[in-house]
Amino acid sequence: AELLFCVPVAEAAARDYDKAVAYLEAMLRQQVDAAVGKELTAEAFEEYAAYHDRLVFRSDFRPGPFSYAVRRDRDAFPDGTVSIASAAKKEPIRTFARDATETTSPFTFAIGAATFVTFDGPRYAHAYVA
Repeated sequence: AELLFCVPVAEAAARDYDKAVAYLEAMLRQQVDAAVGKELTAEAFEEYAAYHDRLVFRSDFRPGPFSYAVRRDRDAFPDGTVSIASAAKKEPIRTFARDATETTSPFTFAIGAATFVTFDGPRYAHAYVA
């Protein structure tokens, strides 16, 4: 009997919570649009973020495009690239990158019972702020 009473109450609370969040989002969107003078899109915000990064970060620490050449060895011509593209612009996303090469030994990992991948060269740690 207690469970039958709690389920409709929890359902009503969840519905009210959803409506409250939707109302707050609509109110914030209306206020931001009024303050900026136009509706902000993801592309406009991305442009602003890139502009802000140029002001805040020195060129050494600024986010750069996540697009890197893949080579068989250090002296070879690139065989291809590895990149992560944004869905909206189809351009590489911008990430903070740090050289994390601590050793010159090759890095090896298994992709199957008898198949291993080995790679050598610089290693980087990346951070992406969506």
